[in-house]
Amino acid sequence: MLDGTVFEDLRVISADMIRHSEVAKRHKWGSMEDDPIRTQIFYGYAAMTRLGHYPADKGFEEFVADNAMVAADFGDGDGVDPTQ
Repeated sequence: MLDGTVFEDLRVISADMIRHSEVAKRHKWGSMEDDPIRTQIFYGYAAMTRLGHYPADKGFEEFVADNAMVAADFGDGDGVDPTQ
């Protein structure tokens, strides 16, 4: 966040992705492929409002103004093997 607050280990879940899909359709944003930056930032917004890290009564545009960066860390590949 612009105030220096850092949130780590936030997990985006299916509900966050569906929320994005619904809002994107309503605002005619396009798909994730069409607008990957807005999608990633919205995922962060959806997860943070769901978890109570960002006020739910503040909108997405306010989140964009308050947010320094949203970054995804996919780990180093040493996690669970999905084929096992």
